[in-house]
Amino acid sequence: MYPKKIDPYIVPFYGEKDEFPEGSTDLTNVSIHRSCNIGMHSHDFCEINIILRGKGCHYIGEMAIPLTSGEFFVIPPHVQHGYFCESDLDVCHIILRKGFFEKYGADLSAIPGYSTLFEIEPYLRQVYDDNFFLKLDDEKQDCVQHEIADIMSVKGEDFAAYRNILVLRFLSDMCYYRKCRKIHRAETIPANSHILRTLEYIQNHFMEPLTVETLMQVANMSRPTLHRHFKAITKMTPLEYIIKCRTNAAQILLSQGQMSRTEVAQKCGFFDTSHMNKYLGK
Repeated sequence: MYPKKIDPYIVPFYGEKDEFPEGSTDLTNVSIHRSCNIGMHSHDFCEINIILRGKGCHYIGEMAIPLTSGEFFVIPPHVQHGYFCESDLDVCHIILRKGFFEKYGADLSAIPGYSTLFEIEPYLRQVYDDNFFLKLDDEKQDCVQHEIADIMSVKGEDFAAYRNILVLRFLSDMCYYRKCRKIHRAETIPANSHILRTLEYIQNHFMEPLTVETLMQVANMSRPTLHRHFKAITKMTPLEYIIKCRTNAAQILLSQGQMSRTEVAQKCGFFDTSHMNKYLGK
């Protein structure tokens, strides 16, 4: 059995500088933690997690999520999480620096399943206590083990570009697999499947004018039914979730410093700059 919570008091923060040598041009790093007990922590990079074997628990937000071999999930930057090992829990961590997404983000986002795996599931993992998440079957898990071994065998900055391509191919496979395989118990429940489809639609169209009427058509639900099931899963109303997607995108674009606030507001689906500032708190 595992505890309900771990490390409630001290939560370390790790930056890219803790994972990459000074001056390194590497955009990825891959490691395996054996018998993984890791206290609550956060980091400023994106982290891919694959459970290679064993049993344990993943703590994120208020959730304590049991883990077994084949679990695959993404941890975005600045999200607190940790692990408890119940039995030989081996976890592979693939760290992706900000520069990785600057270089390959457009290619990844064009792959079916990317928005679900990288943007929808990471949020749901913090608030939803049912099994909505990617779990690899035995055949795919065996392929993943070989792909990880291939990535880890490529060492040195002279081969960084080749290692990036291997990681990109691996992530592309996972995105496509997530899109094509409905292997979650929760997705066998019609209402959950409809809400997931609605979340994917919002993620792909939040920069456009969106109405509840449109989402009712996507989900094939009445307004009260959509509202009830949507909030049960996301802990938000549909309109609150749309605003969340828009503000997240705006914060990323503003941090890059390549667009004016007016341009960011228009690109992210806000009426104007003042409308955006209202939700950004600026």
